[in-house]
Amino acid sequence: ALRNDPRFPDKPTSTTIEPAFEYPANGANEAGSNYGNQLLAFLSPTVTGDYVFYLCSDDPSELYLSTDENPANKKLIAQETAWSNARQWVASGGSSDLTSKRSDQFAASEWPTPNVIRLTAGKLYYMEALHTEGGGGDNVGATWQLPGAAEPVDGAPPIPGANLFTYLNPDVSTA
Repeated sequence: ALRNDPRFPDKPTSTTIEPAFEYPANGANEAGSNYGNQLLAFLSPTVTGDYVFYLCSDDPSELYLSTDENPANKKLIAQETAWSNARQWVASGGSSDLTSKRSDQFAASEWPTPNVIRLTAGKLYYMEALHTEGGGGDNVGATWQLPGAAEPVDGAPPIPGANLFTYLNPDVSTA
């Protein structure tokens, strides 16, 4: 339904800049009901190596990562199939497929080397999450496991704003 809405993607009802790769901010878990949203950022990893991405949302969502900074090269790398509480990276509050929530186990990965995402420090990668919300609590976010690090625990913060960049064209009116 989100992709079929005439406002998507160029005429959103509202636009916000978030401090990390999640909505609402700080794992608040309540921003409204019956809406769809899109999180966009350019991701800049600080270490070269293999990364694992984790997605959670209430309700379903999809996580995309581009092989470079070009949105046209984005690939589906993880999916929330039902729902999870805010920052519930490795468990599920609903009936989510836990293997789909993480990029290293997602069977439908579109990444060129499925389930192995190697990123280069300092390079920009386009990242996007699409999320639909019905009723009740709501959230969407992604975190990552840095090369050589332990997997995140539930409640761990999302990808921090220090690794995210946005682009705003000053020549385009938002009115």
